[in-house]
Amino acid sequence: MDKSNEEAERENEQEPDKAKLNEYARNLYRQEIVKLVERLNMFIPERERQLKVPELKFNRRIGLYAHQHFTVDGEPLDASKYPAYLTSVLPRPEDIAVVHTIEKEPDWIEAKKADSLDK
Repeated sequence: MDKSNEEAERENEQEPDKAKLNEYARNLYRQEIVKLVERLNMFIPERERQLKVPELKFNRRIGLYAHQHFTVDGEPLDASKYPAYLTSVLPRPEDIAVVHTIEKEPDWIEAKKADSLDK
């Protein structure tokens, strides 16, 4: 029994490289977040610090850059300096507690203009 050309082609197809697909998806997700943060930064006066999305290399536990030492800007960092660096750039437990307190307030997210017209 001869196989059809279609069956032969399916057998010759290689499974996609899931690691590359995941890395590509992470990159697309980051691009989307960067655009959202850029929009948010339009509402922050210049005198204040602008929000920033870290590079994909920073603080990775999965993917191509997992368990490597990079700054939020994607620059390599000595392993001995990395723990102190993380402490200086990541939110502290008290920072997270403040956010949780704010989230409990009933109007912690401002209503959209269209929503306020309905009232």
